[in-house]
Amino acid sequence: MNGLLKVICLFVVISLSTLGLSAGAARAAMPSVDYLETFGIGAGMGGPGAIDLDDNGNLFVADRTAGVVKFSKLGTVEGQFQGVKASGTGLAVSPDGGKLFVAVDADGDFQSEQVAILDGASGALLGSLGQGSGEFANAGEIDLDSNGLVYVLDSSARVVKIFDGAGAAAGSFSVEVAGQLCALSAMAVNPAADEVFVADTATPASVRVYSANGALLATYAAASDFGSAMVSFRGIAFDGQGRGYFIDNVSAKIAVLDFAGITAPAKAAVLGAIDLGALVQGATQPQDAVVDGLSRLFVSGSYADGPSVAVLGVGNYQIPAANNAPGAPSVVAPMSGTVVASAQPTLQFGAASDADNDPLTYDVTVACAGQTVDSVTGLRVLSYQVASALPENAQCVWSVKAFDGADYSSEATASFYVNAVNEAPAAPTLQSPADQANALGDTALVWSGSVDPDPNDTVSYLLTVLDASGNLVAEEAADSGVTLSQTTAYASLVPGASYSWSVAAVDSTGLEAASAANAFVFAESGLVIDSNVPGADVYVGGNPGYLGTKVGQTPYVMLGAADGDYQVAVVHKGFEPAFGMVSVQAGGSAHFFADLYPALDPVGHFLRKGGLAAESGSGYADIKVAGTPMPWLADIDSDGLLDLVVGKAGPKVVYFPGLQVVEPGGKLRFGARQVLADLGQREVAPCVADWNNDGLQDLVYGAEDGLVRLVLNVGTANQPAFDAAGAVALQAGGIAISAGGHSAPVVSDWNGDGLKDLLVGGDSGRVDLYLNVGTDDAPVLQAAGSLFAAAKPKRVVPFVTDWDADGDLDLMLSKNGKVFVQANEAGVLAAPSRVAVLAGNRKKAALFQTGGGLFVMDSDNRKGKDFLAADSKGVLMQVKARGSEPVTAFFDVLVQKLDQIADMVSSDPTLLAKVDQARGAAGNGDVDGVATSVDSLRTAQGLPADAAIVCDELIGMMP
Repeated sequence: MNGLLKVICLFVVISLSTLGLSAGAARAAMPSVDYLETFGIGAGMGGPGAIDLDDNGNLFVADRTAGVVKFSKLGTVEGQFQGVKASGTGLAVSPDGGKLFVAVDADGDFQSEQVAILDGASGALLGSLGQGSGEFANAGEIDLDSNGLVYVLDSSARVVKIFDGAGAAAGSFSVEVAGQLCALSAMAVNPAADEVFVADTATPASVRVYSANGALLATYAAASDFGSAMVSFRGIAFDGQGRGYFIDNVSAKIAVLDFAGITAPAKAAVLGAIDLGALVQGATQPQDAVVDGLSRLFVSGSYADGPSVAVLGVGNYQIPAANNAPGAPSVVAPMSGTVVASAQPTLQFGAASDADNDPLTYDVTVACAGQTVDSVTGLRVLSYQVASALPENAQCVWSVKAFDGADYSSEATASFYVNAVNEAPAAPTLQSPADQANALGDTALVWSGSVDPDPNDTVSYLLTVLDASGNLVAEEAADSGVTLSQTTAYASLVPGASYSWSVAAVDSTGLEAASAANAFVFAESGLVIDSNVPGADVYVGGNPGYLGTKVGQTPYVMLGAADGDYQVAVVHKGFEPAFGMVSVQAGGSAHFFADLYPALDPVGHFLRKGGLAAESGSGYADIKVAGTPMPWLADIDSDGLLDLVVGKAGPKVVYFPGLQVVEPGGKLRFGARQVLADLGQREVAPCVADWNNDGLQDLVYGAEDGLVRLVLNVGTANQPAFDAAGAVALQAGGIAISAGGHSAPVVSDWNGDGLKDLLVGGDSGRVDLYLNVGTDDAPVLQAAGSLFAAAKPKRVVPFVTDWDADGDLDLMLSKNGKVFVQANEAGVLAAPSRVAVLAGNRKKAALFQTGGGLFVMDSDNRKGKDFLAADSKGVLMQVKARGSEPVTAFFDVLVQKLDQIADMVSSDPTLLAKVDQARGAAGNGDVDGVATSVDSLRTAQGLPADAAIVCDELIGMMP
């Protein structure tokens, strides 16, 4: 409550007398109305008249005494414009608040012969409607339609004149009724239909409705169409709910009509009336009304505390929150340290952001030697050319700040030098990416070369990347074509955010000329996967036993990746694969980096006592289950840790969560045993794979009856659930796949076509291959022969892995208590070769449980591929490798890289000799020799840049 103003009633007081609804009309409810506050007490207003709002909620009041007064949406005075003599009879504001249309009484005769156009920020006179002074006999109410046309009621001439936003005449129409007196007192445009409502207080008083081109559509009688009879119309307003508000200046009541869905000549129903006098003490002679987007009704007039504007809340109104000041704009050019070659440079800046989405203007100031030499306010463009010449060789500082109609941002500043004599290079022209284009890490920033007109002057380039917060990152580039990923800005770029970039050409004296700034949207949202070995294959949705779906090679960017958890595998010939989980948040990105290390020859295996254990009671114990253990490692619950899934004699598949590799020696430790699924079959042999690529790990499993079944995960990634009732027997060619008993399936992309295939072992003594002739999301299996067949039928359990890391999948076999490998040489499987495994005492050969499963991976990231298998007593064991030498394929990769460098330096005998030295070391299997030779080559003089890049890649591959 302001001043001495008293509220008569806390809640709405409305007139609910006979409303005069037409017969059969559906009546909407009259909204509640509350008095909220009063604007303008103490603002010096003598008789507030016409009022209007801009889209920011700023209220403008035309007052004969105070001029035009601007209030913020919170009621604070933001400006007072007295450059013209406002009559108070008419005022309209453009939606952005940039222009005011004000009825003017220049000679004080209470006749408004002119409508001035004022700047909404400063009040400066911009022009007039039509011919200016004398355009109107007596301008009254002013309003804008949805197209921005300006309507002015000339009450003395009895016409409505129409103008465009620049003030040019656009039409007119008469509002006079033949044979009747006319006393026009109010006008408003209903934005819902661009219908013009004109109030006439002459007997018989009425409100007439006209189309935008002046056709009379309907007439509302003051005596009968507003509920209680209206005595003297004054202001008219419409809200966003379709309601119309009609002020009776004498009774201080506001009739409320429902225009929602009304098409003239049909008439709106009366909802009720607002008794202004009952809501606000001393309310007399209300003049005008307007409704904002928060359903607040503003009514100008006289009240107990003086001339002011009462604020009423209608229906589900909202109280506006305090204004948020805009963020600072960003300096684009000239930037700090720039030397400009003009005494009147153009200052460019990036747009500020505003949490309230208010339209912004900008103020720019330029000072040299501590003295302000130029300033401008209210800019609506993102550049400004200094109006007066700046002192030669002076250091000047320019600043820019944003204004949202209520508050200023902090300033963005930059200093620059003026040198109009020594000519700077020509400004580069940005060529790619195009302005406002999307950009990725591998997007090249390309610009045209610059020529310096000064003799013997050299030119280099300074690239500047600017984010929305005004933070600058610059790096020199020898040439155009630098990629975003090569800039220091790359690591801090936020996917989906907008940036601007510019290039300055710099001569040897330090003078520079910046290009115009281009904007780009950093589109690298989603999943980014990279490794220390370029070109490594990237798989998602898999595990160490089934890699998943191949999606590309490193560096790999999965743009637009859906939010969620991703199981990732990164694989390269000559290296051990890397596995992990990465989470993508909604609208963000995630990065996964695989630090691949050289694969070692998988030799020297032994049963490691205590190497594999699970929580039991207060400690850890060996893992032993009833029947024949069938192990599989997968992150079944998507917590980022591998879990041990085990099939056994009974129908329940169990798992041991959360693999931890503990020291000393890299022992494997799991959480306590949990039941994963009850599948209703005996001797279950599970294989974990996302069969339908829905992001959930499913189970493909064999059983005692020899069939192979699929049960989909009906839970979530973090809480898997399997319903045995939904299990289906897999078929090939319409015939159920069978291994004759004790089936043991493995899912693998055996033929490398990007589709998951199926290998099945069992009591038949064969490993049968079923190729996928469908899609990876919906596999269709087709029998493709046997990969292995024993001389006599006896259970064989397969596993697929790249045992020697040569890039080809090899076939592992568990048979007769022994483990064999069939090396894949370019698609041809070699004869089975037994993997030598010593018992725990390392003195004799170890035997495994007959018919048991196995799972192969370098479980502790040292000494080559290990595997899990049950010993002859049925205890799951870590079968530890003791390799020490990298596999042949690792050296093959090194030689391929060295061959690339040799091609790049073939014309330089000195460099080529160093490459040959490194190739010789690789051929001898000498890792240290390769590293030493490559380090020497990398620092050698004259090494081409592309060769240096490959050297860096080689160095990153070294163990």
